Amino acid sequence: MKRTLLLIALSFTFLYSFGQTTAEEYFNQGNEKLKSQNFKEALIDYNKAIELNPKYGKAYNDRGFVKIYLTDLEGALSDFNKAIEINPNQEEPYFNRGLAKAKLKDYKGSIDDYSKAIELNSNYTKAYGNRGISKGKLLDYKGAIIDYDKAISLDSNYSISYINRGNAKYNLDDTNGACLDWTKAKELGDNRVDAQIAEQCKDMQPRDLTTTGKPD
Repeated sequence: MKRTLLLIALSFTFLYSFGQTTAEEYFNQGNEKLKSQNFKEALIDYNKAIELNPKYGKAYNDRGFVKIYLTDLEGALSDFNKAIEINPNQEEPYFNRGLAKAKLKDYKGSIDDYSKAIELNSNYTKAYGNRGISKGKLLDYKGAIIDYDKAISLDSNYSISYINRGNAKYNLDDTNGACLDWTKAKELGDNRVDAQIAEQCKDMQPRDLTTTGKPD
């Protein structure tokens, strides 16, 4: 009888544990919901993943990213801090914390975080591009251009860096350089520059805006 009861208890335990969702499964579910921009549902899944595994650094990082979209910036910072505490050599939490700080207008702090991300991954294109944006916010347009140059050297199709480099050049009174960059972004299919080209580059000859081909 005791043996039968023991077998029943073991079977029940096995079935119960088999039916439980793991931290990794909740994390993966959260990622799928994040991809579909179902941020509130993704947050619930990341919460459950962290509840099951309080040392799940990636879950803290991705939950922080979701909190940025939900405008809980202080909560996002807290999650990125925790992710960095758990995995101090991962570049992504530093980059994401930089995003949160930039949204809070802590541009110097965001530059520090983007720089740390770059220190950990010297080919981090978005970190160069976003650090350039923060430098521009602090009116360091020359420093911003250096970062945009690096981002473009890593990804020649990175249209947003052409746009932002053009903006920085325009602020340095280099209208010709700005128009060349905006036009390159346009060639890459980015229509966000249409207004700038129409307003700021209208007096330039079409030949002056060409970014490819040999000179006459």
